[in-house]
Amino acid sequence: MNNPYNDLPIIDIHAHIMDPHSLAPADWFQPVTLENSRFMSEMLEHCGFEVLSIPAITLYDAEDLPCNPLALYAKYLNPERIYAFAGLRRDLDIPKNIDMKEQLINLLAAGFDGVKMICKPNGRRLWNVPINDVIFDDFYAYLEEYQIPVLFHVGDPDFFWDINLAPDWCKDAGWYYGDDKNMPDLKGLHAEVENVLERFPRLRMIFAHFFFMSDNLEHAADFMERFPEIRFDLTPGSDMYDNFTKYPEKSREFFIKYQDRLIFGTDNVSDNGTQKEKSLFECVEKVQKMRQFFETTDELTYWGLTWRGLGLPKEICRKIYADNFHKVLSHKPPKKVDVKAAYALCEQYLALADLDGKDAMNDTKKVLIDLMGVFER
Repeated sequence: MNNPYNDLPIIDIHAHIMDPHSLAPADWFQPVTLENSRFMSEMLEHCGFEVLSIPAITLYDAEDLPCNPLALYAKYLNPERIYAFAGLRRDLDIPKNIDMKEQLINLLAAGFDGVKMICKPNGRRLWNVPINDVIFDDFYAYLEEYQIPVLFHVGDPDFFWDINLAPDWCKDAGWYYGDDKNMPDLKGLHAEVENVLERFPRLRMIFAHFFFMSDNLEHAADFMERFPEIRFDLTPGSDMYDNFTKYPEKSREFFIKYQDRLIFGTDNVSDNGTQKEKSLFECVEKVQKMRQFFETTDELTYWGLTWRGLGLPKEICRKIYADNFHKVLSHKPPKKVDVKAAYALCEQYLALADLDGKDAMNDTKKVLIDLMGVFER
């Protein structure tokens, strides 16, 4: 596949080190190992990235405890080319969640470069705390004061709330939300975010998946105008590039107007064992398809959908692929991993896994113990 701008540097802001058990179907998973961290270095080379950033997701399921330490290990293995955004642990006993700011400070001290937040609605079912709840205020204030970047997944495509439009795969994954009367819809989730940004207007937030606004570019433009510090990442969802294709002129105009606030991301996930080669191929294929979409006006097929490329100018692609990432990170190199702090984090998470008591925790405990062996060196 020939992409005309192959000489441009490219950075992925959104490459996962493992699927989150809290949010994805159980049949997606196999046990994580230290190989998941080593995979990230291979992803760098195979995809042709200058650097990449790992958004860690931990939330409340004990099976997700290795995610933050694995991200630190990936940084440790490739310290000049891998960034990582830390995931906050949650407790399903809501009153216990009083340590958001303290967690943040400790994670940054261990070597994280930013924060990954997520309010995917199937997770909101269990941890039903509004994005603008006072529980977050000290946390948001700290992020704003120190200009710490946040990659924030809020919502899902609007049709996930519509029983007539939600596809079978969405329902099978538990991602149909139309019957959840105690949870806001996409408009309600956006309203919670807007309230946060009105109170903390200097937050350096990057909203994943175009903030699920690709079907309403007028709304997206209005949001950009009202909150000039925010950015969107271009990590593809099931409908996003399809929507851009439906409205090619409006989409191209949006990309040109907001060229300084759009950031490349893939949602690629690392893997291990027998799945590794297949996963690497899929990672490379996605990057190629995305570049073809941005750089050409070709018709291309991906995920069973037909897209028409935007044919953006080279200098705009340069910003989307790399410059805007460096800007949001204040042109700083990846932070160095503090191995003592990383060891202490593994020790803390191992204690939490011990409290869980499930047989399934054996794999979680093993990888945490293996990581402690690495960080003890």
